[in-house]
Amino acid sequence: EKSLANIRNQIEQIQSGIAMKNDEMGTELIDQLTLEERDLLSRLNPEITRLKEKFLSCKNSRIEIETRKEELENNLSTNLMRRQKELEAIISSADSKTLPVEVEAKEQELKESKRTLDEATTVLKANVDAINAHTRQMEQLKKQRDDLKALEANLEQTVQDGAKDLEQLMSSRSTYLVKQDECMKKIRDLGSLPADAFET
Repeated sequence: EKSLANIRNQIEQIQSGIAMKNDEMGTELIDQLTLEERDLLSRLNPEITRLKEKFLSCKNSRIEIETRKEELENNLSTNLMRRQKELEAIISSADSKTLPVEVEAKEQELKESKRTLDEATTVLKANVDAINAHTRQMEQLKKQRDDLKALEANLEQTVQDGAKDLEQLMSSRSTYLVKQDECMKKIRDLGSLPADAFET
């Protein structure tokens, strides 16, 4: 009788465990994510694609500006050398009256060339800053996506573990039910207890 009582207690514990696992297994994987995580997961891939396109656009713009800057620097260097030679020629050939006017005109041309170069440098720096900002944003979005994928993998593993535990519990329950039936049959054969004493 003590053995039958132990078996019955074990069966009740198994049934309780099965009920808990069934409750856990009834929850969809996506339901275990917060609304914010689900919304972020749905927006990550399009956002990363958009940023990649913007990054490529900025990169191409940067290449064009760097090329333009190099051209301007080369032109400025060439112009400076040429203007220097021109000024030297003017100084050697011009009289004292026309010299100040010629020098002032050449200096103004040099100022314009330098101003153009400064503007190109400013535009280039702005593009570089924009590219760096977009790169950081893309890295953050990729990290968030990777974190969500890791969370999804962990949740999937939890579901698989729960299914395995449930399968083991069902197997144990079947074993105990067989033992219970055998014990109840023996007891009925002995006639010591009524036939429905341990029916569930």
